Amino acid sequence: MRKFFGLISPVAILALGTLAGSANAAVIGYTTSGVFQCNGLAGCSAAGNVATVGGLTVTYNGQPSTNVTAAPTAAANYGNITVSGATNTALTALNNLLLVMTVNQTNPYAQNNGSFTGIVTGSVGLTAGSSTGFASICFIANSCANQVESIVYSSGAPSITYKLQTPANPAAPPANGYAIRATAVGGTPDSTTFQGSVTDNTVPEPTTYLMLVSGLFGMGLVGRRKVSN
Repeated sequence: MRKFFGLISPVAILALGTLAGSANAAVIGYTTSGVFQCNGLAGCSAAGNVATVGGLTVTYNGQPSTNVTAAPTAAANYGNITVSGATNTALTALNNLLLVMTVNQTNPYAQNNGSFTGIVTGSVGLTAGSSTGFASICFIANSCANQVESIVYSSGAPSITYKLQTPANPAAPPANGYAIRATAVGGTPDSTTFQGSVTDNTVPEPTTYLMLVSGLFGMGLVGRRKVSN
């Protein structure tokens, strides 16, 4: 029996040490930035994260420097859109306005070549302090239904996945996209927030733990038979 433990202990210690190291939660740092594109929308002008359409000002407010602990998944905020303007009950069409939202990863390694592209549909008008009409932004080209947009950064280690989801992870955005609300000057500011998750793909799933334990147990049985023989 002592020979068996002498055989299996170094292997077990090495495996368990590797598992413990990989199970450490990763601290992931990121910011987001965004650029509007008029995309043929009449009466639109865009400069960086601000677009003006008719009497409306549409602004994307990026997520400032944020650190989350992913074990292996954590909630993530991706910024928000605010729409404001002078009171005007006439509806302003926002159809085809594009937002390209980039996730700028800062930790555990820097990378920023992935982005979500959203397209706006619908029209919004302004009453005293609130919006009328309905506009939404969808980050899927044809339909938001039953889909989740994701970016995977894997040029470094570990591999990180950013997903744009509703707060009730892992649900997809509403079928008609995220609602865009407008606020007349003097009203209480309102915004469309984008939320989701960030995942460290290197943290073992529960099945990985089970496979490791099963493997060690199997090695133990083999070692025990050898000792018995």
